[in-house]
Amino acid sequence: MGKKVALHNLGCKINAYEVEAMQQLLEEAGYEIVPFEPGADVYLINTCTVTNIADRKSRQMLHRAKKQNPDAIVVGAGCYVQTKEDEAKCDEAIDILIGNNQKKELELLKIQEQYSHQYIENASQQYDSIRKIRHDLKDQLSAVYTMIAQGHADESMKYIEKYVNVISISESFVNTDNYIVNAIINSKFAVAATEGIRTNCSCIKSFDGIDDIDMLHILSNTLDNAITASEKITDESERFINLDISKTMDIYRIVVRNAINESVLKRNPSLKTTKLNAHKHGWGIKIIREIAEKYQGRCEFYESDKVFTCLITLKSTLL
Repeated sequence: MGKKVALHNLGCKINAYEVEAMQQLLEEAGYEIVPFEPGADVYLINTCTVTNIADRKSRQMLHRAKKQNPDAIVVGAGCYVQTKEDEAKCDEAIDILIGNNQKKELELLKIQEQYSHQYIENASQQYDSIRKIRHDLKDQLSAVYTMIAQGHADESMKYIEKYVNVISISESFVNTDNYIVNAIINSKFAVAATEGIRTNCSCIKSFDGIDDIDMLHILSNTLDNAITASEKITDESERFINLDISKTMDIYRIVVRNAINESVLKRNPSLKTTKLNAHKHGWGIKIIREIAEKYQGRCEFYESDKVFTCLITLKSTLL
């Protein structure tokens, strides 16, 4: 078994989400997650600095960790060590500092690695599909010609439509100037395609003034929710997801629409998770709302004619 790591979170829901993500990364790296008690080899505290009380609690937890095992490595992460960096550097209880900027860089590196593997796999599949299409093109055209010559126009049209669908599946769905946005949308839409969900995307090219990690959380959570809802529709012909991202002046507008088979808001107005182990899930909507608030925007949900809509607005941080 690997080294033992104890984690503790202070602060907002985003901090709690980050601790969940850190735990997953540590477990994947072979660490054993243990309670925040004496005996751990590493103590990781995600700190907060909203108030003076939050500062004091952050310092107390960092010192408590070192007291529980003086030989352990104590890692201070988050807002307190970011904003009070000089103070934290002089604190002998803290061995490693990870500010918010570094947390984002670490998470983005992990995401880029994950989606790079997906891009390589998708590119390989696309290349194989194109080779097959080119190889079969003569036979396909010959078959269509024969059907038309024999007066089977309707059958030939259906054949062509099926062939065009095969080609479209091998295409990318979006190509913006943002690597993260491309990776998220293309990977989620590829998943949707395998579930028989029609997708459509209208998207701007750049996302200046919005952190990549915030776009990641918004798009991942909204598209995952849309895919989950669409999968519940029995008739695949009625499954769809529309994504529209636009910008007017300094306001970004993100709209995700998907088909539903029954009212979600009537049955679950608070949009609480229905998954097992609810304490490990249900962060998606909370994260989206907090990100919208961070950018002086809003997050709204509404329904009409069996279509569920999520509307998010964000104000660019660039002046």
